[in-house]
Amino acid sequence: MLVAARYPVVVGAVVSIQGNFTLNDAFWSANLGRLTAAEATKEIAVLRDFPAKWVGNSMPNPSEEQVSSAIDWLNFQPVSTLKAIGRLFLETTDVPENLDTSRAVLENVSVSLIAGERSRSECDVPEWAISGARSFHVISGAGHLVPIEPPVEIATLINAASLAVELEA
Repeated sequence: MLVAARYPVVVGAVVSIQGNFTLNDAFWSANLGRLTAAEATKEIAVLRDFPAKWVGNSMPNPSEEQVSSAIDWLNFQPVSTLKAIGRLFLETTDVPENLDTSRAVLENVSVSLIAGERSRSECDVPEWAISGARSFHVISGAGHLVPIEPPVEIATLINAASLAVELEA
């Protein structure tokens, strides 16, 4: 949203999965941002040691492929990057002008919203964002880990959002 707010001419579309309009949505990232480097390292180590438990806390009966994808997420980036992302969420989301920025993006850029059905009630997405978005999709049966629950459906929705913007251009 920050890039789209600053450079709306070069951002063709924004696809927001699970919102993250407020820290209520970005709870995991925000938590990592508040931890010391040692605490964050320990937190990620536990997730890496017990990935099926981590994924299982967010979705019922995860497949081996879904657990493998979650392991890849954790292993493709160092803890310092995850912590930096968390700090960024804290610094940019927990400020009064954050929602004003998001509102401006919705007025100037094509925004598609995607949420998981099981976690939709926990997403803190303002009603004005839902009504102002180009599209709002709730993925049936999915929860917080939307990208690995129905990956083909997510890819299809992202491609559709991109194609719609290209067709308008």
